[in-house]
Amino acid sequence: MESRQAWASERLETRVAVLLVGCGLLLDALADGSVALHGLGLASRALVLTLCAVFALAGVGRFGGSPLARRFSLWRACGLFAAGACIGLELLIRWPLPLRPTDGGFALDVVAILWILLTGAVWDRTSWVRLQAATERPGVAEGALSWRGLGTSA
Repeated sequence: MESRQAWASERLETRVAVLLVGCGLLLDALADGSVALHGLGLASRALVLTLCAVFALAGVGRFGGSPLARRFSLWRACGLFAAGACIGLELLIRWPLPLRPTDGGFALDVVAILWILLTGAVWDRTSWVRLQAATERPGVAEGALSWRGLGTSA
């Protein structure tokens, strides 16, 4: 039951972040000069930036104490940090006039959404279980393991 809760929390982490970035993007697109809607969009992005950092730091070491587990959770954290960096860069680009969206900001929103979805799809509990099962097979040399041999699409 614990792994099911962990799977649900990992899915929730990525889904909440994607939903908030999408809401910010939508609010900016629909604002049409409304300061309140642009402010809400900006606040949702600031919240995503914070959540990505918190989820990344909280997830380090989530998959166990082995070197492979730490590396796996570190890659997940790096993916969330990269998505947060996209949002942070957008906020930095908008700095002189924070309530005025830019074309580059919309592009960074889309990149952040895709990066979060990619992180959630590649570095989730299912991938970890597959990787762990493949590394625990008897007679498998450590150098013989590759992502292609694990049955992943990468």
